[in-house]
Amino acid sequence: MKRERGPAAPFGPTCPVLGSWFQSSERFTPIRKSLEEAYQFSPDRAVIGSHCGCLNRLGTDRILGASLQAAATNRAATSLQPQRGDTQLGNRREAPQRLSYGGVNMLSIRSVFVLLVVCFLIGQAHAQDQATGSGVPVRVVVTMEGKKDAAPPNLNRDDVLVYVDNQRMRVTDWTPVQNDRIGLQLWLLIDDGTDTAVGTQLEDLRRFVLQQPSTTQVGIGYLRNGTVQVEQKPTADHALAAKTIRLSLGQPGISASPYLALIDLIQKWPSVDQAREVLMITSGIDPDYGPGPSNPYLDRAVEAAQREGVLVHSIYFSSAGHFGHSLWQINWGQNYLSQLAEETGGEFFWLGTSNPVSFAPYLNELNQHFRGQHVLTFVSQGSPGYKRVKLKTEVPHVMLLGPSKVYVPGSK
Repeated sequence: MKRERGPAAPFGPTCPVLGSWFQSSERFTPIRKSLEEAYQFSPDRAVIGSHCGCLNRLGTDRILGASLQAAATNRAATSLQPQRGDTQLGNRREAPQRLSYGGVNMLSIRSVFVLLVVCFLIGQAHAQDQATGSGVPVRVVVTMEGKKDAAPPNLNRDDVLVYVDNQRMRVTDWTPVQNDRIGLQLWLLIDDGTDTAVGTQLEDLRRFVLQQPSTTQVGIGYLRNGTVQVEQKPTADHALAAKTIRLSLGQPGISASPYLALIDLIQKWPSVDQAREVLMITSGIDPDYGPGPSNPYLDRAVEAAQREGVLVHSIYFSSAGHFGHSLWQINWGQNYLSQLAEETGGEFFWLGTSNPVSFAPYLNELNQHFRGQHVLTFVSQGSPGYKRVKLKTEVPHVMLLGPSKVYVPGSK
């Protein structure tokens, strides 16, 4: 005697959309037939959708086999008939005896297990369909960092894991920056309000410019009155760019705000296929807005850099005048520069509250970072806007550095 179909009892939050997809998709035909034969009912959409993704660490093929085997076992169990010698009942057939262990209905357990298996398969297939579906490509400059003073190992595209708002994204490209296909545009920005003692570091900066490979274009500018005074537009003629490096004016507060100047540069920077990065020589002090735990100019600069994929590095050097020996101003300036580097994927170099003896160690480390940089392209799903991104790899002794957020544009 067939069992009557009873009302479906959801085990958690329901998902009718995935349940409907399970009903109509051809890939789940074997499971639907097994469920109908084993339990004499069509799986309810609400129940199917309730536990999608519960077993997301199990293999799909192995789970499929287990689900079919469980359904077959249940079908065999329900076919058992009790043998009674009661003369009053004669040969009347009774309802199948339920199998139980310790008071627990084993058929119900199998039913729940099979439904969870179905939900897992739906979630896996749905995720695969999303990954292969349409999305928006997003480019990020990523720096590989290995053991100290050692070049990081070579990673391929499959070694890089990208998570946007804790959802895994599909990586489509992983290309070194220092090659003919990508290349780098690098702006060297010197704060005109920096103390003139920075003149002892100019030779290190010129040498750094000359060390760049032919695939890197270098521009030179000075932070003044909330804008960037361009001395040399990005060029592959590194000797020409190095000649334009001059001593800062050393006028206190003339930069107005280094973060407004950075925003001005990014907004006027034409979109190019190359990676884009900035190296700032500044104290980070904002004479325009002042010190404090929050700075709207800094926040706007971070958002502008994240939106355009610009990495911002900086080297601390003290300001001219009173700001150069105000501990309160110095601390906040360094905090701002550290936050700017951390949230855009760059590096911040400093030597306490003192000026460094030489820029050379910092510039050498920066060159090593350039050699380990790649342009990462992944496909992002979901609504447009700023999204938190995490970069990971399972390769030992390697760390991937990038911006804390990326801007995902709307699909065209």
